[in-house]
Amino acid sequence: MIKNIFKKQLISLGFSDHEADIYLVLLENGHSSTGPIIKKTNLHRNIVYETLNKLVNKKFVSESNQRGIKHYKALNPEKILHHKEEQFNLAQNLIPQLKDLQTKEKVEVVLYEGLSGFQTALKNAIDRIAPNQNILVLATGGEFFYKNIGNALKYYDKKRKEKKINIKMIYQSSKNESLAKTTRLRPLMEVKYIESPFLPISEIEIMENTILMQIYSDPPVVIEISSKEVADSYRNHFTDLWEKAKK
Repeated sequence: MIKNIFKKQLISLGFSDHEADIYLVLLENGHSSTGPIIKKTNLHRNIVYETLNKLVNKKFVSESNQRGIKHYKALNPEKILHHKEEQFNLAQNLIPQLKDLQTKEKVEVVLYEGLSGFQTALKNAIDRIAPNQNILVLATGGEFFYKNIGNALKYYDKKRKEKKINIKMIYQSSKNESLAKTTRLRPLMEVKYIESPFLPISEIEIMENTILMQIYSDPPVVIEISSKEVADSYRNHFTDLWEKAKK
């Protein structure tokens, strides 16, 4: 029973099943030729020889030759600890080098300019997004958004309805009731408000692994950033604001 516990613990330390069996036999027997090991473990001769060679290479077992016959002896069990320390040191040196090889996420940035570019950016985004997703919008542009998207809004919202894409929008002001009503009447919309004295003429849409930064300059500009890391960062910020915002 105790031997089985030792075997399981050795296996958890990286020993194979056969290595654990043979190592425990050698600890009990002291010096031993292969015959008694084969008899006690019921393993095939070839497996015993192969496993003994592995244990010798790992420096858990010593090998000697007595009158032409090879004998084996389990070395101090502290060798297991030394072996693990060597592996740990190797891993410490190797990990930084492996990190250098690791593929970094590529951030793709596309710039759209002018009214046609603004509308194209939104059409492309709604065409790409998978069904049943949420689009998160930090909206401060208000009337500038409707002015720039123009008739493309019909296409945008039609695609959203077809794909069942819900928009969660946070306005940074609740003062423009007419604009708020227009927004709430659009399909699949949830709108909340957060008061802020600072109202930049821009808007950010977060959808899947992409964000659209809409800048209402003259002419308008949309910066499309494709990056899971960047999108997740904005998504977390939005979630925090959504909890604080009011309906």
